[in-house]
Amino acid sequence: MRLLVPITLSILVTPLFADNYEDNLNRWELFIDSNQWGSSSDFWLEKKTSYGWEKVILVFGYADDYDSCDDVKTALEVKYSAAKYRCMPAN
Repeated sequence: MRLLVPITLSILVTPLFADNYEDNLNRWELFIDSNQWGSSSDFWLEKKTSYGWEKVILVFGYADDYDSCDDVKTALEVKYSAAKYRCMPAN
């Protein structure tokens, strides 16, 4: 019985945060898509998860944002060799 209340609450509350997360992510992506920072395109560093490719870092403000994103990607792949990362254009 003690577990029933937390489990029930998590089932009821999780969709509220999931919808809010998706809405916030969509607004953020739309903003980034139309607001390039600096002279080169900005890039998302994405990580492959069991849910698909997830955005984890936005790289912007460098002379060449792709090269900077690739540097971060390489460093993470060295540290976490089982993980897969990629750099994707944000705008």
